[in-house]
This record gives sequence, structure tokens and C-alpha cells, in this order.
Amino acid sequence: MIRAAGGLRALRGFGVLILMWIPALVSIGMRVVGREGFRDVGWRAGPWRYWALAFIVPAVFAGFTYLSTWLCGGVFFSPKPSDIPIASPHLRWLVVGALTGVVGTLLGCTSAFGEELGWRGYLLTRWVEGRLPQPVIATGLIWGVWHLPIVIWGDYSTSALPWLSALQFTITITFATACFVWLRLAGGSVWTAVLAHASHNAFYQAVFDAHFSGNLEPYLAGEVGIFSMLAYGTLALWLWKSGRLRRCLEQPVLFAQRADGGYAPSLP
Repeated sequence: MIRAAGGLRALRGFGVLILMWIPALVSIGMRVVGREGFRDVGWRAGPWRYWALAFIVPAVFAGFTYLSTWLCGGVFFSPKPSDIPIASPHLRWLVVGALTGVVGTLLGCTSAFGEELGWRGYLLTRWVEGRLPQPVIATGLIWGVWHLPIVIWGDYSTSALPWLSALQFTITITFATACFVWLRLAGGSVWTAVLAHASHNAFYQAVFDAHFSGNLEPYLAGEVGIFSMLAYGTLALWLWKSGRLRRCLEQPVLFAQRADGGYAPSLP
């Protein structure tokens, strides 16, 4: 359907929403058929500090990515026209960007929930329950590979080299998975992962990518550029080296140890 429409961007709106809800629909089907219930999704709100981090971290990483690329001469400021009566284009962008970041994140939670209900609300917890190795790397790679058809054939490529974009995407999204997994398990809530996902999309795509351009942008900037990869990779390394991620995986908030060695939902 995407190829027939001329690419992912030709679908927009409802088509993209359906695409992002595929993981959720599959996970719901698995829960219903297997009579697994929905208690372990992570419905509770969790501590507010994880909500704050979920919103702020992707926004800061997007800013770091584009600032670093700009300092390297890889992008230049190219603001879109606006009806907002502010003479300075830089100040106008800051105002528009702040509004776009907040509103875009809130609206983006609808589509981000479709993916997170499947990835962090089902795949992650089942991987941990089954005591399968490397839950962060494995589920991150699955998340990345799931996107590859639209990167290679569906015009979601960030550059003129789809296979290079696919490699960048897979590496960056695997690093980002560490952040999302930690937010999900440490906060005991799938909603923090949803918020982080929506914040990432809003700030990278709408706030920065839409107002900056340059020949090196696809490789250095953007949501899967080298600097984004560096930001998420550094956070992933810190989460692992500090033991925060490991402790979450060994003692998930929403799971209690069973006599048979598995995990069972311990909270509604």
C-alpha cells in the first residue's frame, strides 16, 4: 500500500497511524488468543521524574545533534515562513519550536502508543519473562528491522543511500532502546516510553529537521545521524555501566519472581 501510494509520506495521517499501530494490534491479538490478560502492560503512571526525563532527554538530544552538526558546518538555519508577528527568525523559531515540541509530543502519543504497547508493553516483558539473552539489544534490533522495509522501499530513508540510512537507523534505534527500556522498567509504566517516543519524533522531525538543511544533514544530523547515534549511545553505555539498566532487567517493577523461576505480574 505504501509503495502504491508513492511512499510513506504520501500516506500521512491515518495511514501512518495504522502502520504504527501494527505492533499494538499484534500484541493485543497475542494476549487475547493466549488469554494472557493486560495487567503487565504497565498502565500505572509511575514517578513523575521519569515522565520529565522522557520528555526532556529526546529534546536535549535533538538540540545537541543539530547544534553539533551546525558547528561542524553540516547544516544551516532554514526557517519556514510563519504568520507569527516576530521579526527575528531565530526568536520566531524558538517560539514556534517550543509550541511545536509540546503540542507535537502530546499529539504524537496517539501513534507512539501503538508501537510502545507492542515493543515495551509486550515484546520486552515477554523477553525478560522467558529469560532470553540480551533483551535490550535483541528487542532494539527487532524494533529497527521492523522499520527497514519503509526505510529501504518506502521513502523513510534519511539520505539518498537507503541501505546506509537503514544501517544508521538500526544502530541508533538499538541505542535508543536502552533509554526506552530503562524508562519503562524503572518507572514501572509503559506511558513513559510512549512519551519518550513521541518527544523524539516531535523534536527531531518537526522542531529541528523542518527548520534546518544541509548536504551533510542526512549523515550527521537527523534522528539517525552520527551525533544522534553518539547521544543515545553514550546514554546507553552510562545506563549499563552504572548498573541502572541491569538492575531494572533483573528486578522489573511489574514482575515478581515465581517459584518456577519465571516472572508473574505483581501490580495492576
